Order: sequence, then C-alpha cells, then structure tokens
Amino acid sequence: MTGRILIMLLASMILQTPALAQSAKPGAVAPNIRYVNYDPNGVIRLIGHTGYQMSLEFDVGERIETVGIGDSSGWQVTPNGSGTVMFLKPVGIPHTTNMSIITNMRRYNLELVAKSGLRVPPSQVVYAVRFTYPVKAVDAAANVAAPPIIATPPELWNRAYSYDGAKANVPDQVFDDGKATYFRFATGAATPAIFSITPDAGESIVNFAIRGPYVVVEQIAPQFVLRQGKEVTFIFNDTYAAPTPGVDAPKARAKKKCGLFGCKSREAKP
Repeated sequence: MTGRILIMLLASMILQTPALAQSAKPGAVAPNIRYVNYDPNGVIRLIGHTGYQMSLEFDVGERIETVGIGDSSGWQVTPNGSGTVMFLKPVGIPHTTNMSIITNMRRYNLELVAKSGLRVPPSQVVYAVRFTYPVKAVDAAANVAAPPIIATPPELWNRAYSYDGAKANVPDQVFDDGKATYFRFATGAATPAIFSITPDAGESIVNFAIRGPYVVVEQIAPQFVLRQGKEVTFIFNDTYAAPTPGVDAPKARAKKKCGLFGCKSREAKP
C-alpha cells in the first residue's frame, strides 16, 4: 500500500512540474550567435541585455505575419521591412514576459528575460538567434487563410494624419479603418519601432501584424511614436475622438461635498 501511495505522489509531482523552456545554444565559431531547434509545442527562452539588441532569423521563405507580446513596457520589438527578421531590444530591467510570433509557415512561443548589460561577459551577450528545422517540418496550423488586408470600404478610411520630427521615419502611407492603424514604409527601408502614447504621456509598444505591404497596428490612437536609433517621429491622428459612453454605460457616483457643517451629496459631472 505504501509503495502504491509513493508511486502516486511521484506521478503527481511529475505532472505538476512545468515544462522547461528551451534555451538557444552558442555556435561553435561565435558564441554570440545562438541556435535553437524549432519545436511547435515548445517554449524558447531568450535572455537579452540592456544596451544590446538581438535578431531572430527564420527559415528561407518564412515571413512574419503577427506578433503579440504580454507586457510591452520592457522590450522594443521591430521587424525588418520584408518581415523576415525580428529585432529585439530590452529597455527595462528586470523584466520577464512572453511573446508569440505567427509567420506564414509556423508558430513560435518565446519567453523574454531582460537583464542588465553592465559587466556582463561578452560571450554571454546574444547577437542573433537562428532556428534549425526538421526536414519538411511545417506547422500546418499556422497556414490558415490570412484575413483581408483591409475590411472597411476605402471611403471610410481615415487618412487625416500628420507628423512632426525626423523625416527618415515618415511612412509612405498611414491610415486607419476605425479599428486598426496601417503603416506602409518604402520598399527596402528599415521599419522603425512603433509606440503608442499612454494616458500618462508614456510610451507603450504596440501589437502588430504584417499583412502584405502594411504594418498593421491593432489599435487606433491619437498619437504614435516611431523610433529608429536617434531618429524620432511623431504621427498624429488629426481626427481622433475618444469613445463616448453609451446610454447603457455605468453612471458616475454622486460625490460628497464636505464643509464645516458636514457633508452633502452632489451629482458628479459627466
């Protein structure tokens, strides 16, 4: 009986143990170039250091379509113009989050860990991560039909955008369909990192997808910031209007006004 209980306890411990994320291995020639075997059911753990960026290099013919990041405050995420390489740079430490990448061929699940770049041994800094793939191993689940590039009729697009700052980052085209914002950059040009402005005037990395020639940011906003090196460009949505509460939205609670003779309730202003 005791043996059976012991076996059950061991089995329970094994089932409750989380799967370990796979780390990229140093190359034989240059330790800063890392290699990792692609596993559609695995998680890849990447450690980045402040002051350094790393690139993710994908298979021949593979193109990034959608990127999502759990907490974007600690990482700068930028694809190249053709969507074949992803650049990652930690901007806050300590910081750990997850990121999902969907390409035209596969799905990738990553754990991103940001650490300080001060006094780190040079051999531990990752410059590039290259994936190795089993022969003919393609994640068929990722090969779903991509949604239409733009579902809203052209006459409803908002093209009223202006900019301030560096001309080097200005896109060839920018507009929104009321739900997402579309950026198209010149062919062959490097794609800047795109941030939205938060209510407290901070910057937040946006989730985006690459659809045809467009970098599609999955939101509309009054202002975006495009950064590439020292070049900074502000993109303004000149017709942006904050959503107004509907008739069924919760009403503001009455506030109390207090003075020498006690407190009186007053209706909160809308």
